[in-house]
Amino acid sequence: MYFLLTLGILVLLALVFLVLINVGAYVKVKSNGIDLSFVNIVFSRLRGLNPDQLVDAYVTLLRAGVEIDYARIETHALCGGDVLAVVDASVSALKSSLEMNFEQLCALDLAGRDVVSAVDSYVYPIVIDCPSAKSPGYIVTVPKDGIRLGISVKLTVRSNLEKLIGGAGISTVEARVQEKVLSAVGAAETHKEILNNPSALVEHLQLGSDTLEGTYFTLVSVDVSGIKVLDNLKAKLDSIQSDADKMVAESRAEAKRAEAKARQQEMKAKLQEMGAEVVLARAVLPSAIKTGIDDGAIGSRESRVKNVSQWRSQVL
Repeated sequence: MYFLLTLGILVLLALVFLVLINVGAYVKVKSNGIDLSFVNIVFSRLRGLNPDQLVDAYVTLLRAGVEIDYARIETHALCGGDVLAVVDASVSALKSSLEMNFEQLCALDLAGRDVVSAVDSYVYPIVIDCPSAKSPGYIVTVPKDGIRLGISVKLTVRSNLEKLIGGAGISTVEARVQEKVLSAVGAAETHKEILNNPSALVEHLQLGSDTLEGTYFTLVSVDVSGIKVLDNLKAKLDSIQSDADKMVAESRAEAKRAEAKARQQEMKAKLQEMGAEVVLARAVLPSAIKTGIDDGAIGSRESRVKNVSQWRSQVL
């Protein structure tokens, strides 16, 4: 008996607690003239949800004119969605006459998209800096005359809510804009064509149908926010090539000089060798003369050698 009494008191206290913590949400619903039972609020609490937040979202939607069932809001919260973000986006879409209902916004939210920013960027187009503000600088390009230019571009775009799921984001847009700028400037004969007529660059970006293809943006406008002459790349490359050619020519000349010097040393060695042969021949001459005299070939009337030429021929 005592156990049952204790159990009854605990149950009663639990019910009182549930009533007290949900009274605020129920009073808010009734004060706004909305028909929502107290049981629904209690069940939301038992499901682990925040009834105060759900009631605020429900009241906001109904007051804004969005016809929605409380159970649908509860379902989105149970799926892990951001109820307040979807509510804000729904109200903005309704006031801006966008053809986006609560169900579509819930799907975008569960897909991981920021529905509030998406709707706001449709109502108020956003500006994409190329290159991005996180990496300030210029898109470095080089026309055919070799004058390197730094170009910055601003794209004004509006979100295409129908392509928000699966569409590429801002990073893809920045990469494609840089690609288009590099292509347009690279096809120019001189840098003056770009400096004197930046609108041609704008037209090239606007006419490129693939600039925003596959993204969740639609193009509003393109503006070239800055063009800066950086340096003469062709002159630098020509200077580097000239220095390289000079070094090659100097190397070849040095090789020729070394070859000529080696040839000169070789000729000197041959000259020394020939001089040694002459000295050796001179050393043999006295002995040959003595032998000739002893043999009677030289200095005798009966000598068979009549003249110098004959003597030489006999000696040889």
